[in-house]
Amino acid sequence: MILPCLHSFCSPCISSHISSSSSSSSPNPSKCPVCRQEFEASGGGKGGVQENPFLDSQVDRLEELRRHFDSSSDLSSLIKECDLCEPPNKRDASVRCVDCKKNLCEEHEEHHNKFINTHKVLDISEASDLIISS
Repeated sequence: MILPCLHSFCSPCISSHISSSSSSSSPNPSKCPVCRQEFEASGGGKGGVQENPFLDSQVDRLEELRRHFDSSSDLSSLIKECDLCEPPNKRDASVRCVDCKKNLCEEHEEHHNKFINTHKVLDISEASDLIISS
């Protein structure tokens, strides 16, 4: 939900805030929990709480990613093939170059290290944390 001051909150949080801050004598207007700007708690419109389609789409995307990672018991399964091998001869990756952001099999790791010895190369199991954060 988005307030006229452009601060955004999930629907349960802003509803809880509205109900806890309003009294029986003056149910409106409520104040934004961040900037304290007054707004109409009832309905949408120019001075009230409205849907935030952008935030809704981001929450949906986050839930989709969470379901994807929850269904994957081992993150290394997401990064297991060498990025440089050509199909149908793709081999399992054993390392990941942090600088190139590529998964490499043992053969490609040898070539990579021979020509580019300044890059940081991690074991594929250690690299899973980096892949999630990037």
